[in-house]
Amino acid sequence: MHVHGAVVEHLVREEQLDRDWILQRAIRFGGNASLVPDNKLWMGIPRKLFRDLTKEGILMAAAWVTRRHEALFRLHWRFNYRRGQVIELAL
Repeated sequence: MHVHGAVVEHLVREEQLDRDWILQRAIRFGGNASLVPDNKLWMGIPRKLFRDLTKEGILMAAAWVTRRHEALFRLHWRFNYRRGQVIELAL
């Protein structure tokens, strides 16, 4: 059912504002994501995911070295999201 203009409120617990909780959530969220079919696989997992993980890791390192904390957090979230996708496919 869709109600245009519906207002939704969410209860956010204090622990859900913790950095580590948010980054773990990214892994769980990535595990629920649907993937675009990719016929180029490595160990049954799309190679693109491994490339993406590598890229995110390099960008995270650069953000850490340059002390760009907000960028580092966002990159870490994307890295964990991809990890969740790999974990889901590896099961």
